[in-house]
Amino acid sequence: MKKNKLSKLFTIAALLLVVGGSLAFAAVTTAWASGAAKWYSNSETAEPNSVNSSSEKTIHLHPNWAVYYKDDNELADAADLVVQGIVKEDLGSNIDNKGAYYSYYTDVSLEVTKVIKGDPAEDQKAIRVSQMGGSDGSVNVVAEGSTKLLKDQEVTLFLKRLNDERYIPINEDESIFVNAGGEFLNTANGGSLSIQ
Repeated sequence: MKKNKLSKLFTIAALLLVVGGSLAFAAVTTAWASGAAKWYSNSETAEPNSVNSSSEKTIHLHPNWAVYYKDDNELADAADLVVQGIVKEDLGSNIDNKGAYYSYYTDVSLEVTKVIKGDPAEDQKAIRVSQMGGSDGSVNVVAEGSTKLLKDQEVTLFLKRLNDERYIPINEDESIFVNAGGEFLNTANGGSLSIQ
């Protein structure tokens, strides 16, 4: 598809999302031409249907976080709950507002094995963790910097409470540490977890 053949160009810019005290900015740019769709954002392209069924399109979100945390201690200070646990189940997509792509989440059930910060009553309990991105059956939303948690992963998470039933990772990958051979490594930068 050549850029000069674009019949329409739509830009949804400056979707501002306040989540757990952090301000997220996501720009989604879409373009259609000659009956075939491609999704553009920051000069990266992804073919629709690259991951899902032939009828499902893919939208890529590129969030930017307003708050930077220099280390685990700053993340822990900002967190409502810091836990270690095992991902037990993928609970599927949770869509707060169909068509508002920044509101698409994928939920997992996390069995808490250790509370590092927060309510000790959460220990040995299953909690719901929501991550950016999800599917409504016709659109698959993928958020850059949001590596999906997988069943049976052992993780340490720095979480904000959305409500009594849901938590979100602070700045997504920045607050997710996955056990790799006995050492918890950050999914954003590969750094080691320094607090226990």
